[in-house]
Amino acid sequence: MTAHELLSELRAKGVEVSASGDGRLVIDAPKGTITEDLRSSLAAHKAELLEILEKQDIVESSPARGLVPQVPPVAAVIPPVA
Repeated sequence: MTAHELLSELRAKGVEVSASGDGRLVIDAPKGTITEDLRSSLAAHKAELLEILEKQDIVESSPARGLVPQVPPVAAVIPPVA
């Protein structure tokens, strides 16, 4: 299982995974969701998961995210008929 697959599986189970900024993974999961197998996978892929999450944080906090290009009104583009 790759780090991306693990992250997808966790999110599908309702687990929130984030990076704390100091090299730690923060896991918020419903009780009983994190099995020993998942815990082992998290430990094995920790560095990759932190890298993925940090990149996502950069993209999500980008000022350009969600901006819609402004289109001038049609009247400003087409001159009125005389």
